[in-house]
Amino acid sequence: MMRDYEAVFITSADLNSEEQAELLDRVRGFVARFEGQICREYLWGRRKLAYPIKKKDYGIYHLWYLSGDGAMLEELERQFGYSEQVIRAQIIKVEDWERSEEHTSELQSPMYL
Repeated sequence: MMRDYEAVFITSADLNSEEQAELLDRVRGFVARFEGQICREYLWGRRKLAYPIKKKDYGIYHLWYLSGDGAMLEELERQFGYSEQVIRAQIIKVEDWERSEEHTSELQSPMYL
């Protein structure tokens, strides 16, 4: 059964644009492999972390709205946990990603529409 999710993850600010693109493509591949769909991607950009994580003071914030099943979610969480390039990640279930997107529109700058 397809459910909607909101994923916020922080990647290392030390990554160059090529490494960043490769990481995001890999994550997109995990979603596609489990027949999930990325409904919307937002790049919040490079920001100072509230406190150092893994000896890093800055990170690149991403917000994605996804649709998929439990297997996709489990694999995504597992891959985020394994990746040294992902500093922190949180995925929550939302009732309707479009309604959830409206609540955070002030914080977002669309990467892809």
